[in-house]
Parts: sequence; C-alpha cells; structure tokens
Amino acid sequence: MVIKYTNNNEDMKQKAYFNTVNSPEYDYETGHLVRLYRIFAILLIGWGLIQIVMYYTGDRNDVEKMYRAFTFPFMGLVMYLFAVAAPAAKRFFTKLSVNRKYNRNVAEYPETVITIDSKNLTCTSGNLKESHKLTEEMDVYETKDCYLIDLKKNQIVLPKRALNEESMAELEHMFKLKSRLAKAEEKLKEKKKEKK
Repeated sequence: MVIKYTNNNEDMKQKAYFNTVNSPEYDYETGHLVRLYRIFAILLIGWGLIQIVMYYTGDRNDVEKMYRAFTFPFMGLVMYLFAVAAPAAKRFFTKLSVNRKYNRNVAEYPETVITIDSKNLTCTSGNLKESHKLTEEMDVYETKDCYLIDLKKNQIVLPKRALNEESMAELEHMFKLKSRLAKAEEKLKEKKKEKK
C-alpha cells in the first residue's frame, strides 16, 4: 500500500495545536494558573470574612466599611470563576496563537510517501526517510482532518483527504488504525489522570 500526499498549513496547524495542548509544559502551565487563581480566591474570601466579622463586632455605622467587607468575598468568587474558566481560556488563546502563526506561514511542504507492507511502515518526506516495524508500538492520534503517527524520530501528519474508502479499509487492515487510535487515546487519558 502506498499513500502519496503533500501537507498544507492546515495539516501543520492541527499538528502544532494537538502537540501543544497535550504537552507536559502546557499541562503544568494550566495547572499552575488554576492553582494561582484558586489561592487568590481563597485569600480574598478569607480577607472578606475577616472584614465582615470586624464590621459586625465594631462600629456598624461605617457604611463604607460594610461595602468593602462584602466586596472581598464577591471578588474571591469572581477569581474562583477565573480558575474554573482558565483551562478553556488557555486552549482558546493557544488555538488563536497557532492559527495566527500558520495563517502567516507561506512554507512549501515536500511530498510525503507512506509505504505499508506486511512488515514495515516506511515514510519518505523530502530527504527524510524513516522505517518502522508494524509489530512495534506506534501511537496514532486523530485530529479533525488528520491522523498524527508517531514514529521513532518524527511525527508524520496523514491528512484524511489523502485516503479514499478503499485506501482507508486497506490502512485499517494492514496498519490496525482503530486499535492504535484507541491505545493512544487510552495513554493520553492515563497521563492526564497521573497529573491530577
């Protein structure tokens, strides 16, 4: 089986976004941001509660003191909402950043040729050539329009547009695409659980 195609900016954009949001650095930064917002929320709510206690145990005629006392817990709740929304906001801004980078990109990508026989998967792209035994583990991930296949040294982007029904069936038969996708998805879920 031979698959020939040329990647475009959209393929590379999906690869860059997928790899960014599934990287350990991204998970660390997101977790750090959420923890920071939660700490600020707890501090603001705590300080507000102290202010409320001080208001009710002291001079209750100071209306400005009352407003200030009730403002801090409100700000703490808003900060907690920031903590809840931080992962979605980070994904949104990451996607925006990747889109901006690849929309300006005018790179020409070399033709990629993937050859799959009964024993090996061989990928040739420009002057890069890599061969991988089918019996060895290869992680395969699916994005909206592509399959990302991790080889030993590189990750290749196989766009779905390069596959018709016949080649898709052949790829499933020879490469066991669905089982590889399921295993890779399971690995990703396990990594996310370990980090929590």
